[in-house]
Amino acid sequence: YISESIALALAPWIALVLITHFTGQQWSFREALFFDSLLIGGGLAFVGLTTLVSSLVEGEYTAPVVTFGIILVMQVASNSVSWLKPLDFWRLEGGFNYIDPNTWLIVNPFPWISVLLSVLFLVLTVAISIKAIERREF
Repeated sequence: YISESIALALAPWIALVLITHFTGQQWSFREALFFDSLLIGGGLAFVGLTTLVSSLVEGEYTAPVVTFGIILVMQVASNSVSWLKPLDFWRLEGGFNYIDPNTWLIVNPFPWISVLLSVLFLVLTVAISIKAIERREF
């Protein structure tokens, strides 16, 4: 799952770099790497969440619906409660807190703590998923 999510994050990044190169526009490699790292870093939390939900919930369509609901609740909670802001993986993944919306320039340093929280969330949810599957299968 992790390699698939990284590949899915790299595909638009490569396309964007190629498009800007062929159209004569300049987009620095540093900025491209910054945003793709955010996409991968924030996306890993969602990979972990979807893995956990799919290991706990049966049904072809039930797991995606439940996951979407959890993501929605996480988004609302992180916007409402200040100490949950580091768990706002949606804003992390989109880079919303790190760019100026008028100039589209990077205005904040790379969020290493938030990416680390995302990776820790991934590890925790995958570990719980493994235990749940082992308990059910064996």
